[in-house]
Amino acid sequence: MSIVQGYGAAGADPWPGKLDNRNPVDVAVAWDGLISPADGTPGGAGGALFDRLPELLTRSVIDRLITRDEPRWQPRVPTMGQSSEYGLAPLPFTAPPEPESHKVGFKAWQLAGVPSYELSIRGSTHYEWSQIPTFPTTSWCPSTAGGRCNGGFGRPMAEHYTLAWLDRWLKRSGETGYATADARLLDDSSWRDRSSFYYRSARSFSTRGGVAKVCEDIRAGC
Repeated sequence: MSIVQGYGAAGADPWPGKLDNRNPVDVAVAWDGLISPADGTPGGAGGALFDRLPELLTRSVIDRLITRDEPRWQPRVPTMGQSSEYGLAPLPFTAPPEPESHKVGFKAWQLAGVPSYELSIRGSTHYEWSQIPTFPTTSWCPSTAGGRCNGGFGRPMAEHYTLAWLDRWLKRSGETGYATADARLLDDSSWRDRSSFYYRSARSFSTRGGVAKVCEDIRAGC
């Protein structure tokens, strides 16, 4: 998603679509981390996991595997990154990780002056977003009453912020979600405790009223 949204930006490759001559992506949510356009460094749990496994692969090989020699792209549209603590392989930490490491992509968007948001869910794995039965998560679906996934820890947080971010940038006045989008994105009291205490969550965007909302460590308070 980091790359797809970035076609057509200044200094980037043009949109390669066959039906449209411009990039149709107006907003993005990247589940499990943003990528830095400067060097292809993955953010989120992907980058953190690679930092913990230097004995298996060199960083250059890892970056090639993730970015696959990606085209030129830049931060272009409002983008949210959502990251897990433990990625695909939920290995316990033997030492505290670098708390800023999940914000690699967020900082690139912030530097470019494009609205962005990065959140990391406490105790989570990549499978919070997959809903694959039996895979390790924070219990994303403790109840299936009515044929729906109800409750849980990580999944509701991911869903709340995903919908709020899309509503903030896509909805028009009078549409459901338009009026409450900013408040939902700033509802720290309801969701702060679900944020990772290993990795910092952050935001940098303006409300519909033009008020800047910048916070480098949401869990610590802003």
